[in-house]
Amino acid sequence: MKKRSFSEERRLGYCDEHQAILDCLVRRDPEGATDAMLAHLRTVERR
Repeated sequence: MKKRSFSEERRLGYCDEHQAILDCLVRRDPEGATDAMLAHLRTVERR
């Protein structure tokens, strides 16, 4: 990963995105988990 990917702001954003994925999994919401994961991957891809 690029060094800039590890700024505090981005790290917090990634944590929020990971939490959203986990929340969906805990709720047994596969569609929500899929949407959250795809949103996260799009974010990572742009950076």
